[in-house]
Amino acid sequence: MLAFMTQDTINDPQFPQSEATSSSPPEKLENAEGLKKVCRKRGRKTTVSTTAPKTSAGSPEEQKKQRRRSQIATGVQRHREKKKCLVSSLQVEMTQLTTKLATLRAARRAQLANSDELVAYEEEVMTQRRKRKQAEQNNQMLKHALFQQTMFLGGMKAMMGGSNLLLSKTLEFHDWVHSYTALSASDTLVRRKEYVAHFPRSKMELAKNIVIRNTEDEAQRLLATRQMFSGSVRILHDGTRERDDAGVFGRPNGSSNDPSSSSVDDAGDGRVIKEFSSVFFYPETDKCTLYTLMDIASLTMKSIGMYYSGVSYEARAADDVQLVEDDGMTNACVYYSNLAALMEPVFEVVDDADSVENIDVEARVRTREQCGRDEGIIFWDYVDDDSLHPIPADSTDRKAIRRNVCGANVVRREIGTGLLSVRHVSTKAYCPLPKPKHLNGATEPPEVEKIRRAVARRIGLQAAEFERTRDRL
Repeated sequence: MLAFMTQDTINDPQFPQSEATSSSPPEKLENAEGLKKVCRKRGRKTTVSTTAPKTSAGSPEEQKKQRRRSQIATGVQRHREKKKCLVSSLQVEMTQLTTKLATLRAARRAQLANSDELVAYEEEVMTQRRKRKQAEQNNQMLKHALFQQTMFLGGMKAMMGGSNLLLSKTLEFHDWVHSYTALSASDTLVRRKEYVAHFPRSKMELAKNIVIRNTEDEAQRLLATRQMFSGSVRILHDGTRERDDAGVFGRPNGSSNDPSSSSVDDAGDGRVIKEFSSVFFYPETDKCTLYTLMDIASLTMKSIGMYYSGVSYEARAADDVQLVEDDGMTNACVYYSNLAALMEPVFEVVDDADSVENIDVEARVRTREQCGRDEGIIFWDYVDDDSLHPIPADSTDRKAIRRNVCGANVVRREIGTGLLSVRHVSTKAYCPLPKPKHLNGATEPPEVEKIRRAVARRIGLQAAEFERTRDRL
């Protein structure tokens, strides 16, 4: 009976065997080699590992890594989709613009059905204009890089002290910021775009840095001596490189060469350049603010003739454009001025001493004023050629001279002093008028050319008020 119950219990699936018994049938081993390895391991001595156990797939660190990978993958996918949408939208826009350009060309050719050459010429002019604007932008970038290199060389020269370090000629404000400007548009809208295009942000930033650099030494001297203003004038005879330095106010007077002692034969190219720099300090109060100084600086400069003419001159603002910068906080104004002036005759250079003919002064100026929260700048530059308001050519029937003005005025807060500063650097170049077009290729005798340059130089000296400055000093 016991044997029967034991046999039934073994064969019953409800009571499985926990280990082999003598009554269980032998099973065939499928992998004998694996059994041998297990037997060998049982006989070896086991050691406890001191290294940290590996994290399992469900640990918090691994889950954090997985989430980070999924976030990166999602971001990459989103960026790719956004890039595809942008490319597709640009392609659609390019197609629309190409279609519109073809429509405009067809309409223009329909207007000038018999003038295909004129249409081709207009397209060539537009292409050259775009290339010129691109070249001007590249030129401004190179000037900015050259400005940084020059500042580095100036610092090296100051650090080396009295060493014989050879540097190139010192570049003036005009050499840095002026670029050849030709206004050719007659349409009002296109002309205003030309005004704005000639004052890019890089040029405004470069002009501001040059003004601050040129006036920094004088500003530090004024702060150290507790003075509030200073200014200086330098008359430069281009070609001969003669000059006269004079301190107008706030600093000692001094002069180098006497330009009146130069002979007529050494008149150079006939140009006379007047360089002016000044620094003013004002305590910042409720009545004296940055915006108030900007308004006063603009009105004062127009009245004393730094870039506008004096009382005896006539300045006409031909056009102006109001702008707001991308930051929404900087207001700007760009305007074009047509300046004309009359001077009393200089009897030393007029052929007929009894003549009462006045001397005409012509100028074309573009100005940009912009003011932000902490600083403002007024930058002006002359126009080389203007088809709408052309500068008259030189002739023997009238005595005339051309005035090219270029400069900037920076109003800013001096950090840590509680003062507002007005820094100004400008140049006025008095040049002979251009020759008539039919005489551009002709050559004048050397004697006539020297006399013409001497006359232009003498007129420029009077236009620069050189004699009045010397008398006052």
